[in-house]
Amino acid sequence: MNGNAMETAAEPPEMPARLLAGVTLTNGWKVTKKLSTEDEKHSPGFFSVGYLAEKGAEKAFLKAFDLAAVMQMNATGADPGAMMVALQQLSSAFTAEDALLKFCSASKLDRIVRAIGSGFATPPEDVRVAAPYPVPYLLFELADGDIRKFVGKTDRAEDAWRFRHLHDVAVGLQQLHTHRIAHQDLKPANVLVFPTEGAKIADLGRASRDGVPAPHDSYPVPGDFRYAPPELRYGETPTSWVDRREASDLYHLGSLMTFVFTGMAVNTSLEKYIPDSMRPGVWRGRYHEILPHVNAAFTQVLDEVGPQFPEWARSDLVMLLRQMCHPDYKLRGAPSARMQVKSPIGMDRFVSHFDRLAKMAALKMRQSQ
Repeated sequence: MNGNAMETAAEPPEMPARLLAGVTLTNGWKVTKKLSTEDEKHSPGFFSVGYLAEKGAEKAFLKAFDLAAVMQMNATGADPGAMMVALQQLSSAFTAEDALLKFCSASKLDRIVRAIGSGFATPPEDVRVAAPYPVPYLLFELADGDIRKFVGKTDRAEDAWRFRHLHDVAVGLQQLHTHRIAHQDLKPANVLVFPTEGAKIADLGRASRDGVPAPHDSYPVPGDFRYAPPELRYGETPTSWVDRREASDLYHLGSLMTFVFTGMAVNTSLEKYIPDSMRPGVWRGRYHEILPHVNAAFTQVLDEVGPQFPEWARSDLVMLLRQMCHPDYKLRGAPSARMQVKSPIGMDRFVSHFDRLAKMAALKMRQSQ
């Protein structure tokens, strides 16, 4: 055996979830291309692989769950108990997301990306794989891209475009909250843009449904830590559903609004005004002890971000941002709603506000032509 052959033999085998390109699924869809994995390191929990798929003239997005990566934990010397727990969590994650997607489809939640199939796939026989495990997958309607692709293009992302897509996302969150579902991982990558249908919310992999346990419900930060509201980043866990789940979604919505106008998330600006000794992961005290400092930093964020909003809507947007991203989660939301007995966040108010701003922006655009 020559040196090259020895090097090849020593290379670790690929996992099945990474080798689905070219496979035809039992439902007739053909997996055509594996997508970029640049965001893998930021994805919490179990890794999944994205693909494009085709069926005649139709195209779809396929999310493959890496079951083999869990089964191979024994090769790394991991505790067998840890491997079994991981396997159970991956199975539960797939089952929970599949069930939620089917519920959203049956409930006609049209601002949530539609799942068009699920099942198990097997890599081609002629490809060397780590283990002969099937690959669970979910198949989704295909968008033009996530909202990050369009924000920097001024010919698409005019004010009317921004407000209309923010309205779509707010409607999606309202649809979920009406059924006591919280998304918990809303970020630019999870807001997909469709050619004629506007924006839809994607990836329910970290969602929670009140009364229906999910494997990630107990996680301090269920979604992407970079976008999480400050109370979760500092280890505070609100006790009520509204404060723990819905107020977190609202913070994400406010951060998304900031992103589509400035290109930055709220936390990116917030961290600039918090001393290193008081940042999440460094601060060891309670959240209420650090809250005055976070409030002061948030005031500076409003001062920094406000001038970047369109002048005609600036006062409205600063007010909305203050309500959506208030560091005190008990004050987060529409004030008139928060004063009610059950203290809802008033998502319907934000839906209406974005709708009004979208119409005003469209009118201004027509008048300027």
